[in-house]
Amino acid sequence: LMVYGNLTTLGIGVLLAYYYERLELLISNNKINLWAHVFLLLGACATTLIWNSPIHELIVGLLCSVIVLNGSIGYNLSFLGFLSNPVIRFIGKISYGLYIYHRAIPHVLKAILHEFNYELNRYIEIILYFIILGIISIVSYYIIEKPFLRLKTKFDY
Repeated sequence: LMVYGNLTTLGIGVLLAYYYERLELLISNNKINLWAHVFLLLGACATTLIWNSPIHELIVGLLCSVIVLNGSIGYNLSFLGFLSNPVIRFIGKISYGLYIYHRAIPHVLKAILHEFNYELNRYIEIILYFIILGIISIVSYYIIEKPFLRLKTKFDY
């Protein structure tokens, strides 16, 4: 697991959870919220030249945290309205499967193709990879994740 490689993002999430109420008031101010998004988005774009730097990870982590906080308090910004699109919401539902399986599928696909001495065009291989990833993530959501999500109603928090 890559926990040590993502401590910056983990720390941002911990701070976000800790200061949730205070940040909710800050984010409800539309001007501050808009400028936070603009600043963090520009910072994320500017630091892509130094992709693996801690600064890039920090800025992208902050940007994602601000977007998640906006979603969690139900505050809808007009430029984030695409997040209510049904396709984007469905991708959000299967995103855990996408995250879990995205690293293994290319290796399995290459092994299967190699076993049968079959070689695909690189672009066809990428398209096939995304199709397989989508199918496995959808099946995983309905067979594994959704039953476990139903269990959370049986426990008090």
